[in-house]
Amino acid sequence: MAPPPGTGGGNLKYAIIGVVLLGGAIALWFGMKGCEEETTPVAETTVVDSGVVERSTSLADEDLYIPELEPDSGPEPDAGPPRIRYVTRYAGGGGGNWNCSGSINAAAAQAQMAQNQLQFRNCYERRLKVNNTLEGRVNLQIKVGRTGSVAGVRTGGTMRDPQVLT
Repeated sequence: MAPPPGTGGGNLKYAIIGVVLLGGAIALWFGMKGCEEETTPVAETTVVDSGVVERSTSLADEDLYIPELEPDSGPEPDAGPPRIRYVTRYAGGGGGNWNCSGSINAAAAQAQMAQNQLQFRNCYERRLKVNNTLEGRVNLQIKVGRTGSVAGVRTGGTMRDPQVLT
């Protein structure tokens, strides 16, 4: 038994409908246009004479006042260049007794460390651009004071880059 004949696409009817609608739109436009010829008014251009334009230069202006130069009000000449101070490590606390008595909420401590994790990662990636064989472990000890603020920080580990450990 032979399979049933397939349809031939069927897109020809849409093309015929489109041509008929286009023809109808063109006929409607010509029908609405009318037979009289349209005239467009020509606008007259007028030129206004503004007379002679005089240019004024600032050198010929008698009212122009240029003040005398004043000395710069910068630092005193004997003060020397400004001192730039770079802080590369935590300067507060750190020393003292690291034996702890008491406890803190471990979940709150983990949440606080997670907030600053991006800073640790950026520091490591900056040094990784300098030394691409950088590997190891970084240990971070934080001493929390009675008020809940950081009282000291110690770093250590197997990382052989002192910039990462500071």
